[in-house]
Amino acid sequence: MKKLNYKHILKYSSLIFSIAVFNSLVKGVPFSLSLLPGFLNSGFNPLETLLCFTLTIPFYFNLSSGYQLFLQALFMCAISYVYIKKQIKMRYESMLYLGITLLVYLFGNFEGNLYQKAIYSAIIGIFSIFSQQAISLVFINKFTKKADREQSFCACVFACIFLFGLINLFSVEIVYAATVLLLMTACYLYKDSRAYAVAICLSIPIALKQKSFEIIAVYALYCLTALLFIERSKLMASLCAICVQTALTFISGALFTFELDSLLYCFLPFVLFLFLPEKLFNGIEKRVKKFDTPIILREIINEERAELSSKLYGLSTAFSNLNSSLSSFDNLTLTSEKFI
Repeated sequence: MKKLNYKHILKYSSLIFSIAVFNSLVKGVPFSLSLLPGFLNSGFNPLETLLCFTLTIPFYFNLSSGYQLFLQALFMCAISYVYIKKQIKMRYESMLYLGITLLVYLFGNFEGNLYQKAIYSAIIGIFSIFSQQAISLVFINKFTKKADREQSFCACVFACIFLFGLINLFSVEIVYAATVLLLMTACYLYKDSRAYAVAICLSIPIALKQKSFEIIAVYALYCLTALLFIERSKLMASLCAICVQTALTFISGALFTFELDSLLYCFLPFVLFLFLPEKLFNGIEKRVKKFDTPIILREIINEERAELSSKLYGLSTAFSNLNSSLSSFDNLTLTSEKFI
């Protein structure tokens, strides 16, 4: 009997979950179409991708719009199948094919008027650009090489969109607990100012959902507290973060109005952070530190750059002096010719 390929199952389970999250962004809008170019370009089988996409349709769309959405996914997967057979890698033309499929959404039986659907179509196209970079980072690069600035930016934007979809799919409290746990993990791994970038990225979706940017300051405060004590121990960092959480809740006057489940979501991530196994942290830390440039090496590179810059400046000065000498010689020659 053939063994189950758990990596394969996990891979396509992540596809189904991502489609469900993106379909939850706005009711009746097929934002999941923006994921198809990214997944198909990252080595996902077109037939299995179509099957996964079809499984999620009945949960978010009625029969008429669901049938049209299936045809859109079928077109994208068929194009990908042709490219695979011809052994050609699909590149920027995937945006053209996505634009063709969006015409079905624009003039089909989906919710909203033509003006609204035109705006959503443009947003789906923009999301697709970020999705392709972020998905390739996970399924092609597989975190084996350092992401460039473009990929990092696209991954941050994709994470914000994904978290906003998670809020709509589940609740703000669940996403809050998950993101605070991720923030504490980032503080433990980075132990420097990079954790603040993670804090901002994780807090933006909640801020947009609540229409208040106070939560960004709260996450920054958690980050600051964790970074101050994370070098000493995880326990001290967690306890200090819990104290900050309690103080903020007390100052806001909501400490005695919270229900038990809300308090549970507030303090659970800090407790979970304490009990996460060290092996997990060590494995992630090795991958993260693999891409860090050592401080000594960075100083050597900077010194070499400064030395090269000074040499180039000296060379440009020499050329400038030579140019002025030649100009003086030309002037002297012209003067001599006039006297003759």
